[in-house]
Amino acid sequence: MIKRNSLSYNIISKGLLFTGILLMVILSIFYFYARQSIEESTRENAIMLGDKIVAELEKEILPIEVIPHKLALMLEKATFDPDSLFSVLERVLDKHPTLLSMQIAYKPYFFPEKGESFAPYVRREDQGYHFRLLGEHGYRYHFADWYQVPAVLEEPHWSEPYYGEVGQAIMTTYSVPFYKTIDGVRTFAGIVAFDMSLDHLTAVVRDIGVLETGYAFILSRNGVLLSHFTEEYVMHESFFSLAEEMDFPGLRETGRSMIRGDAYFGDYVLTRDGKDLTIYYTPLPTNQWTIAVVYPDDEMFASLHQMSSILFLLMIFGLILLAITVYQIVSRQIKPLTLFTQSAREIAQGTFDTHLPCITTNNEMKELYDSFSHMQEELKRYIEDLKKTTAAKEAIESQLRIARDIQLSMVPRSFPAFPDLPQIDLYATLKSAREVGGDLYNFFMIDTNHMGFTIGDVSDKGVPAALFMAMTNTLVKANALSGLSPAEVLEKTNYELCQDNEACMFVTLFFGILDIRTGEVRYANAGHNPFILVVEQKNAFYQKMAAGMVLGAFEESAYVNEEMKLEPNQTMFVYTDGVTEAMDKSQNQFGEEKLLQIICEFGYLPTTELIQKTMDEIKAFVKGHEQSDDITLLALRFKPEIKITSSTPLIQ
Repeated sequence: MIKRNSLSYNIISKGLLFTGILLMVILSIFYFYARQSIEESTRENAIMLGDKIVAELEKEILPIEVIPHKLALMLEKATFDPDSLFSVLERVLDKHPTLLSMQIAYKPYFFPEKGESFAPYVRREDQGYHFRLLGEHGYRYHFADWYQVPAVLEEPHWSEPYYGEVGQAIMTTYSVPFYKTIDGVRTFAGIVAFDMSLDHLTAVVRDIGVLETGYAFILSRNGVLLSHFTEEYVMHESFFSLAEEMDFPGLRETGRSMIRGDAYFGDYVLTRDGKDLTIYYTPLPTNQWTIAVVYPDDEMFASLHQMSSILFLLMIFGLILLAITVYQIVSRQIKPLTLFTQSAREIAQGTFDTHLPCITTNNEMKELYDSFSHMQEELKRYIEDLKKTTAAKEAIESQLRIARDIQLSMVPRSFPAFPDLPQIDLYATLKSAREVGGDLYNFFMIDTNHMGFTIGDVSDKGVPAALFMAMTNTLVKANALSGLSPAEVLEKTNYELCQDNEACMFVTLFFGILDIRTGEVRYANAGHNPFILVVEQKNAFYQKMAAGMVLGAFEESAYVNEEMKLEPNQTMFVYTDGVTEAMDKSQNQFGEEKLLQIICEFGYLPTTELIQKTMDEIKAFVKGHEQSDDITLLALRFKPEIKITSSTPLIQ
C-alpha cells in the first residue's frame, strides 16, 4: 500500500501526469493533422461543388445577356419609328420566355416630338402583355440606377436584386447602353434593359444538399442574401446587418471579402446559436454575386470525433497499465518537476523572464523544458509585437483625427455667414460617415453684390475623397472669383479635375450665384440632386433643372446656366444624397418624399433651426444604424426687405 506522502506515490502520480500530458499532446497533434486532412478534402469537394453551381448559373445567365446587346446593336445600326418599338420588344419577349419585361429608355429629348422622356416598356402578364411609357406619371427614369450606372460607366450593368411588382418575385435588371452616330460622332442614345426573375436561380442553389444540414446560398453585389435556408433572411438581411445584429465583426469582414469578389474556404458563423460552420465562397463572374457553400463542422468532423474518443479511452487504459508497471521504480527526485510548476505559475502571472529549472537528462523532462522555453520566448515576442501594433494603431487614429479637423477647416463653419449682410440668412452643416469624408459646401462673396454658394458629393469616402473634395472646393472658388458664369465655373473646374485623374474619381456638384440686391439666382448643375424651393409655409417643391455630367469624368463635358428669382423670405434647401439614402436597420431609406414633407412643415423656421430639425428627423429615422454616407445640408433665405444703405459695410 503506497502512502500518499511517500516518494513512490509522488513519482508515480507525477509520472502519470507527465505521461498524460504527453499523450494529450500526441492526441492533439493527431487531431490537428486529421482535421487538416478532412478540411482539405472538404475544400476540394466545396470547390468542385461551387464551380458546378457557378457553371449552372452561368449556363442560365449568359445566353440571355446576349439579347439586349443584339437589340442595342440593331438600334445603333438601324432607324426605327419610335411607335414601332413596342412591337420590337413584344417580339423579343415572345422568343425569350425567361424574360419578364423589357424597356428601351432614350436619353432626354432624343425624340423632340415625344417630349423629355421616351421609354417604351413591355411587361409579360398572364393574359398577354402590358404596354406603357416609363416616363408617365412623373417617373424620372433618367435618375434610376439601372439607367445612370451603365450610362456613366459606358458598360453593361446588373442591378441589385429587388422585389417585382407582380407576385413579389425577386428580380434583377440587366442594362446595356447604346449609341447613335450624330454628325459623325458616336453619341450616347439610351439604355436597353430587361427584367428577369431570380426564382429559378435561387431555387437551384437552395435545393443543393450539403451533408445532412449544410446548405448553399447566394449573396448580391451589395451583400444582400438572395437565397438562404432561413427564408426570413432572403432580401431582408445582408451580411452587414446580420453582423450588426449579432455583434459579430468577423461576419462583416467575410461580407466585405465576398463583395470584393474573393474566393475563400474557412470558418464562418451565420446562426444565432453560434454553431460552428465552415464556408467556401466564390464569385459569379457574370454579375459579381457570390455563391457560398456551408458545411456544419459537427457533421464534417463526426468520424474524427468518434476516432478521438476511442483514442482517449485507449490512453486512459494505457495510463492504468503504466501506473502498475512503475510501482516499484523510484529512481528520481521530484524537485525539477516542482520547479517547473513554480515557473509556469510565474509565467502565467506575467513574469516571462522567469528562470526555468536546468534539466541535464535527455528524456521526457527535457522535452517538457523545451516546450516551456519555446512558450516563454513566443509569449515575450507576442507581447512585444502587441505593444508595437497598439502604438501604430494609436498613431494612425491620431492622424485621422487631425485630418478630420483639417478637412472641416476647409469649409466655413462660422455663422451667421455674413453678419453685415442681414438680407442673407444662410446656414450649412456637414457630417462625415467616416473620420474624413467627401462631401463639401462653401459660400463666399464674389463682389459687393454677388454671393457664390456650392455643395457637392465626391464618389468615394475616406482620405482620397477628402483630398478630392479639398481640390474641388478650391477650384470652384478660384474660378468663381475670376468672374465666370456658373456653367463656365463648372466647365473649367471639370477640365482641371480630369487632368491626371488616375483614380477615376468624380463629384456631383451644384453651384449658384445670388444677386443680393434682387434675389436673382444663376446656377448650374453637375449631376447633383435637385434642390427644394420653399415658396411659403406648407408650400415647397423640388426645382426642376438640367442634370449635367458629374465633374471629373469627361474633359469635354458642357453645363447649362439656369436662372430663378428668390422672392422675399423664400428659401433654397440644397443637400447631398446622404440625406435621402440614410437607412435604418431594415435597409429602408429616408427618401425624397419624407425630406420634402419635413421641409414643407418646417420651411418657415430660420435656416439654423430648419437644418437642425432636419438632422434630428434623420437621426430619429435611422435609430442608431451606422451612417453609410456623408450628410451635408445648406439652406439659403433671401430677406430683401432689409434695405442696404451707403453706410452698410459689405464683405469683399
